[in-house]
Amino acid sequence: MSLEKRLPLSTRALDEIVAFRADGPVSLAQLLAESADLARRLPRQAYTVNLQTDRYRYLLGFCATLLSGGCTLMPADRLQVTLSQLATEYPGCHVLGENAPEFDGLQSNARADAIPEIPADQQAVIAFTSGSTGKPRPNIKYWETLLTGTANNVDLLAVGAPEDSSQPRVNFVATVPCQHMWGLETVILLPLLSRVAACHRSPFYPQDIADALASLPGPRALVSSPIHLEALARAEVELPPLHCVYSATAPLLPEQAGLLEEAFNAPLIDVFGFSEAGIIASRRASSDDLWRIGPK
Repeated sequence: MSLEKRLPLSTRALDEIVAFRADGPVSLAQLLAESADLARRLPRQAYTVNLQTDRYRYLLGFCATLLSGGCTLMPADRLQVTLSQLATEYPGCHVLGENAPEFDGLQSNARADAIPEIPADQQAVIAFTSGSTGKPRPNIKYWETLLTGTANNVDLLAVGAPEDSSQPRVNFVATVPCQHMWGLETVILLPLLSRVAACHRSPFYPQDIADALASLPGPRALVSSPIHLEALARAEVELPPLHCVYSATAPLLPEQAGLLEEAFNAPLIDVFGFSEAGIIASRRASSDDLWRIGPK
């Protein structure tokens, strides 16, 4: 009889910082304890639609869903018609809305003493295409697939693996939602599996982005999109020093990337990916003609 293959929910040390919320930094041990508490309040082995805009609460819901044996559904939008369709196609689908009572009174002072393991073949995420050319298509991501892909992304985004003590932790602010693969891979999976911590804020306007970045210690990185970055550059708000800027969803022209690097005084990494495969390539668009593909 073969034993079920299981893989860790995180490869970080329990005392490492994985996120920043309004009251300060959060260690992996604290995240895991809160996630376990939330998991006990969720339906067992159910599909979850996580509608949290707060990045930390989304991370909690994502981990709790995995711990309960469930799978996170990532629809292309939050429209009621979309949610109703998911409820029909995925019986038992559970919605974690913005005011979900499951988050009330979580054990915020507790600390886990071990890192749980998840079945390698557990469905972790189902990401849906936009449906612009027809009905949205589901793309199943198993936990082992997400771990393998994130190891590749650590290389492509030049953030350190947990065992690389020479690499400082990089603190991320993201303007893109976690329900998008670009957001999921950077501010949910990287904090669990690399030397990254994510800010809980979901900033939209330029001053909100500046404030979110300023709330974090350095080194800081901004995860965004070309349209958002250009609006931020035009606003000319004062930003704290940036370690790096990451852009995805549309490729940048070299001249465009160069102007953004000048505005932010930081290197800008252009990232290419799509729902079916996630991140697959990166480049510094201001100087690189060719995309670099990681060792997937």
